[in-house]
Amino acid sequence: MRHQFAKEQDNHKGRFSRRHIGTPQGSSVSLLLANLANHELDRALERNSGRFVRYADDVVALCSSYSEAEQIEETFIDHCENSGLIINEKKSPGIAIIGKESAELRSYTGFDYLGYRFTKDGLKVPDHVHARIIRKMSRLIQVYLIHYPNKYGFNPKRCRVSRKPYDWDLLGLILELRGYLYGGLEEAEISSFLSGGRKLRKMRGLMGFYALLDDPETLKSLDSWLAINVRLAMRKRSRILKSKYGRKGLLPSTEELILGDWLDKSAWTGTDCPDPRLPSFVRGWRAARKYYYTFGLEGVQPPPYAYY
Repeated sequence: MRHQFAKEQDNHKGRFSRRHIGTPQGSSVSLLLANLANHELDRALERNSGRFVRYADDVVALCSSYSEAEQIEETFIDHCENSGLIINEKKSPGIAIIGKESAELRSYTGFDYLGYRFTKDGLKVPDHVHARIIRKMSRLIQVYLIHYPNKYGFNPKRCRVSRKPYDWDLLGLILELRGYLYGGLEEAEISSFLSGGRKLRKMRGLMGFYALLDDPETLKSLDSWLAINVRLAMRKRSRILKSKYGRKGLLPSTEELILGDWLDKSAWTGTDCPDPRLPSFVRGWRAARKYYYTFGLEGVQPPPYAYY
């Protein structure tokens, strides 16, 4: 598909190139072409023993014997020879045993597919997704709390420590994180739904995507990481404000961040003060899971491409 594109640093200069091979990732065209190119593969795998699932060019096939696995492998090889496709051997582990150790074959306790880790104990968050979430939250914390006062300047009206304490940059960070996790839903909506209140409009955001998770332990660790690192960033922010601008910064405790007690809501001059509580991965997961089991996946909206 031919179209113009530009790298980020060239876009504002109007420097565009034309692509002659391939399509942009995440577009509906790429999914359509993937289905056309792999239709015969689907039909061939259906004739084999075992089960398979394919999304675009990602395929997982499960069977119960090595001979069946060899037959499936030959199906992939034959399809590539006929279609001109190439298996990415760096990303494809080949034949492996799932769920138990083997001295003769490569074995895994589980496998990753479409943002989930499949194990005998249920669905979990893969390690690479966990690391990606940490990177995204780290960037948001850095941008909202550290980067601008450290590099460019600081408006003293952005925060106050004594008498009606507030920090609008911290509040902005919390709202951004809430949008990332809940997709625009408010804490009051989540809490009301969990306690038996009204149905949510939709279940959105990152936790909407992870409505099917069985193990919340990773989410608990992410909640802990978020609260601790926001508190540490606020300490660093306070040091920057004192050394560069002679201003004091808020130093909320982890408990105050979780409960939202760090903000005096009377300092807000708008109509409705946003909820200052840190969002919670576990709370969002509980709401998404309840929504899924109560109403199904129809109202659960996936996040945008590459969101997680």
